[in-house]
Amino acid sequence: MAFSTWIQAEQFYNRTVMWIALGSIVIIFIGLFIVFYAERKKAVRYIGVLTIFLAVLGFWTYEQHQKYASYIKEYSLISPLIRDRQADAIVPVFYSEREKKVYARLNDLESLQELSLYEEKDNSIPIHYLGESQFLHYFEYEGRIFHTSSRILYTDDVSDAQIVGSEFTLKDSRYMEIGFNNDLNTMFRAVEVNEKNRQKSYIPETGQYIPSIKEVFHQWNF
Repeated sequence: MAFSTWIQAEQFYNRTVMWIALGSIVIIFIGLFIVFYAERKKAVRYIGVLTIFLAVLGFWTYEQHQKYASYIKEYSLISPLIRDRQADAIVPVFYSEREKKVYARLNDLESLQELSLYEEKDNSIPIHYLGESQFLHYFEYEGRIFHTSSRILYTDDVSDAQIVGSEFTLKDSRYMEIGFNNDLNTMFRAVEVNEKNRQKSYIPETGQYIPSIKEVFHQWNF
């Protein structure tokens, strides 16, 4: 979505719609006052004018809603990981530092892929597969042994093993001006292991502390 369109949509839903709602309530009260206190002929004429005005206003609002429908879907995907504020009011409400720190470690791959604001780029790091033991898979990277238990994908497309993920950057840097994050960690997708290593086993040394994949790759969200 173009930056200008996003700004227009945000102003429409957070400001214009509120004023339309308030104006419609005032018009309805005026209409009720006319019905109860004005002469019948005048009342019919006034009510007719107010009804037409409300119908035109409603039709225009519906057209604007259709125009910005994609904004509603994309806005629902936003969390403190992606933006530092809630912009669904006249005055934006900023997330706390605690919320942002918690969400900063969230792997929200699907939401980022659905947001048209971000560009996705593949990222991969070669690692060495040691084998499996008691439902854990062991790997080595730069002399460090680590383990993981999820998202293991056996394939012939890799010679040994690699960790794969997605990097996301804003297509338009102006989105940073309204609180969008352009410094996201890499979102983990899977660990790819060569098919020939499927039956490979590994037995850790007794008492050896082996960190998890999260402890080794700090700039990745798992």
